[in-house]
Amino acid sequence: MIKKVMAWLLIGGTLALGGGFADVAEHFKQPAYKIGTVSKDVYWLQRALSDAGFYKDSVYTLNYGPVTQQAVKAFQQSVGLTADGVAGAATLAQLQAQNRIPEVKRDVYKFGATSKSVYWIQASLMQMGYLDIDKPTDFYGAMTEEAVKTFQEKFKMEINGTADEAVLAKMAELGYILLTTTDSTALSASGPTVISRGVGERRIGEYITWNDIQGQLKRGSTVLTLEDFETGTLFKMKVTYGGVHADVEPLTKEDAEIIKKLWGGSYNWSRRAILVHFNSRIIAASMNGMPHAGLENQPEGKYVSDRSAGYGYGYNFDMVKNNGVSGHFCLHFRDSKLHSTRTKDPKHQQMVRVAAGL
Repeated sequence: MIKKVMAWLLIGGTLALGGGFADVAEHFKQPAYKIGTVSKDVYWLQRALSDAGFYKDSVYTLNYGPVTQQAVKAFQQSVGLTADGVAGAATLAQLQAQNRIPEVKRDVYKFGATSKSVYWIQASLMQMGYLDIDKPTDFYGAMTEEAVKTFQEKFKMEINGTADEAVLAKMAELGYILLTTTDSTALSASGPTVISRGVGERRIGEYITWNDIQGQLKRGSTVLTLEDFETGTLFKMKVTYGGVHADVEPLTKEDAEIIKKLWGGSYNWSRRAILVHFNSRIIAASMNGMPHAGLENQPEGKYVSDRSAGYGYGYNFDMVKNNGVSGHFCLHFRDSKLHSTRTKDPKHQQMVRVAAGL
């Protein structure tokens, strides 16, 4: 329901719902909402029911009328509650548990954060036309960062890609989100960023082939967010070369250091299961931990001797400079192959299957 066209009543870009609309922190104060109720809370109730697929009107209002009543009844039936059309504590609790109410916790959200609040930040950016993805997620990635920059530029804020207090306050003022207390599950992106997982929870990637993804990866420009499957640690890599698999290089020295730590403190050829975050998808992959076939201190493309990892004389496969490593790393997907033999590497393919949960 996120992309549904909504005929909101806007005055100067702000929803015309009366004063104090953006300051509703302790919302749904009434014990129950029913036919005849007039309240700002009804607007949020209608939005929640719309996200759940039950409120069919294209306009959100302050009035609890027959359309809202029917939507509440349908939702109540779907979760096993008494279908009386009255939105009481149990109904609201179910909507909240399903993350249907657009609550964003007062915090600072930046690249690498994962939280249910990020879902609603993305949903708001989609509704404003700044974020073009199929559906919101809980992960604050590069596309969200760029969309927030566009939002900040639009409203003449500091452009840093971080959904900070000013960004959230403006989204609330415009009627896109409800601000609540700090969300302890949101992650700071200072230092190595790690995806938070509950006990027994593990994110898995799509098991798609190299042929399916290859054409979308642009050499020299595509930047991928990689997540170590085992630890949830995030780092960024730029796609630089590759024909039968992707050759990638750390975007910064910090990313290179993260890789070294993940591989036990020194670069080596062992494979690790990797999740590739790209275009709002998560894709199963495998990466080795050895930079090779390049020299950091020589121009990219020059023929040089003593390339990294014992590769000797040849083309300098090192495009990203000042990242602290010489050469590139191999990133494999389902059915990708080695450049040297044009055959699949069993160890890489095994790690791809691990990342896919197979």
